[in-house]
Amino acid sequence: MHDIYREWNAVFNEYRPARFAVGEAWVIPEHQHLYAREGELGQVFNFEFAKANWNAAAFKVAIEDGIRSAHDAESTTTWVMSNHDVVRHASRYGLPLVPTTGYHELPNDWLLRDGTTYIEDRDLGARRARAAILMELGLPGSVYVYQGEELGLPEVANIPWNHLEDPIAFHTDHAGAQKGRDGCRVPLPWRADDEPRPADWDPLFGTGASFGFSDAPADGSAPADPHLPQPLWYKQYAADKQMADDTSMFNLYRQAMQFRQEHLTPSDDTDDITWLPGTDFNAHNAEVVAYTRPCTGEGDGTFACIVNFGPDPIDLPAGTVVLSSEPLDEPHKLSADTAVWMLLP
Repeated sequence: MHDIYREWNAVFNEYRPARFAVGEAWVIPEHQHLYAREGELGQVFNFEFAKANWNAAAFKVAIEDGIRSAHDAESTTTWVMSNHDVVRHASRYGLPLVPTTGYHELPNDWLLRDGTTYIEDRDLGARRARAAILMELGLPGSVYVYQGEELGLPEVANIPWNHLEDPIAFHTDHAGAQKGRDGCRVPLPWRADDEPRPADWDPLFGTGASFGFSDAPADGSAPADPHLPQPLWYKQYAADKQMADDTSMFNLYRQAMQFRQEHLTPSDDTDDITWLPGTDFNAHNAEVVAYTRPCTGEGDGTFACIVNFGPDPIDLPAGTVVLSSEPLDEPHKLSADTAVWMLLP
């Protein structure tokens, strides 16, 4: 195991509760009674977050459905924004928001055409992904963190077809063609200084190194390339760079998990929220997701998560901001595509 991996794992796990490996995701539970009778996992699996576009109404429905399903099953719910069956949410949130008959038809079309058909605004996607993780980690239940989302990784949409591995890409007909799931399965970038050189077959991808994914052999020869090619832009998302940057996506996850573990999980309120009244945001209510739940260890305040999906800043209620997805431009004003955690009196 590489040193950077050991360090990253130790840092990331410091504020992560009991964890369970499920496929390629980590489960961050708020409930210790995970296993139901007969050893089955006592949770309601909820993928509505992973299906929702960046839209307040869609996420309100997803939250209400998830909590209601958990109540009906006398269990806890789960929340997940990405998995290997959907385009990474850092990319989805940066693509045009177009209503479609099925979920993520536009991102899937964009992926099928190597990311060339629509403009991916990565800055916007990252801003929305930062807001989304606060919305998700503030909820009761269990949160799934899909590998690489804690680094803010976008989808690698332009892997050449002759470098794909997913059988989906090679077992579909023209009417139902899909590129598959490899764009979110590219090996993670651990070290920025282990930078590959441009590959002969495509200078946008690397060869001869792997951002710390695989070591060079002891005989001094070059390491084998990863099973899926890494784009050269992976350097800016490397784990070691993000660990050293207090404002990085990685450290936002750490801060949110620390607060969640210390102040939300101990409340034992694992199955409910209270919506803030719409009058708190007046004309902007339809563009806001805002809920409260109890917390402990922070005086008598009530925890609140407020997310602004609209284009205009909104007024925040009286209280103390404990974490924000972006720096606040003005005190007690929440900008577009931004989330805050607050303690309300």
